[in-house]
Amino acid sequence: MQLDQNKENLIETIQEVINAMNISATICIYENKIGDQTLNVASIKSDDNLSILIGKNGQNLKALEHVVKVVLGNKIRDFNFILDINDYRRSRVDYVVNRAQSVAVRVRETKRAEAMFPMTSYERRLVHMELASCTDVETESIGDEPRRRVVIRPVNDFI
Repeated sequence: MQLDQNKENLIETIQEVINAMNISATICIYENKIGDQTLNVASIKSDDNLSILIGKNGQNLKALEHVVKVVLGNKIRDFNFILDINDYRRSRVDYVVNRAQSVAVRVRETKRAEAMFPMTSYERRLVHMELASCTDVETESIGDEPRRRVVIRPVNDFI
């Protein structure tokens, strides 16, 4: 019951925010399993060009998500969500995972560590989880936000 109310509040809030920007879109919420966690994804879809809402590297999308969370305030509790616009985050996840796999292949071939591009904590977690089952490479996050990144290095066999 509370979960359904949280979803309704989220949809209404997003609708109010995008209506204020004169944007016509449909909103749906689905659950995405990542490891042992369930994440609610509020998906905004439109035939209109919503690239302005996404911004460079998803910066506007993150800001919009923050605005929605602030507007919601105390209406919802214990309900984590992310926004996605026209499947931008879904395609970004595919890109990050594919990039991590190709970097891991290069690290295996060259036997040299390689740092990936700066990523959000969510994206870094995806890389760590994707390569966790690989026994010949290891991952580590280095640096400070907003330049924090993942380093993929070969496992040292001489321990």
